Amino acid sequence: MYTLDLTIFDKWTPNLAWILGYLWADGSISSTPPKRCCFATVSSDVELLLHVKRILSADQPLWIDNKHYMIHLRLSSPGLLSILQSKYKIEPRKSFKNLPFPCVPKRYLGHFLRGYFDGDGSAHIATNGYLQIDLVGQFRFIKGLQLAVCNRLNIKRNRIYRRKECNCSQFSWYSRADIEKLCDFMYAKQNIPCLRRKRNKIETYLELKKGA
Repeated sequence: MYTLDLTIFDKWTPNLAWILGYLWADGSISSTPPKRCCFATVSSDVELLLHVKRILSADQPLWIDNKHYMIHLRLSSPGLLSILQSKYKIEPRKSFKNLPFPCVPKRYLGHFLRGYFDGDGSAHIATNGYLQIDLVGQFRFIKGLQLAVCNRLNIKRNRIYRRKECNCSQFSWYSRADIEKLCDFMYAKQNIPCLRRKRNKIETYLELKKGA
């Protein structure tokens, strides 16, 4: 029997906000037996699953899918599933239901955004040479996420467009001033759970631009 500390779900904290954001992006709740909560990532980003294991004091082993270069963390806990569905409104097959953005306290929104960005976000240099941050997801969710973040930081709400190839929607941030605010918002401290390669890409770009 594996152990799992569910007390983190008792109240909002930075770590809980990060886990919930990451779960909305790259997590799932199975709808058929065996019912469980699963996190998945590509092998190179295994640090995300190690963060989850550490925060939840989970001793479940990671499951490696060598064929698809993926790593999974599968948490079989009826108590966890009940909490996620009843308290935090995360449903089975959420990616197919176009669920709305959940209620996230303002003081924890940056941590939630970082978790979602770690899973379903990207940062890349566009053809114009400027950094662009993209977020993808179901339309109602990312529309609500965009609205909450843009209102909180007073940054521009850019167009949301549909991506037919993945049956999802996407929006971007590309203003340097907006990205500076987002960086400070998501990475307010050094020792926080995050995907380091994404953080490093944003911080390195902004540091280079300071000297330009």
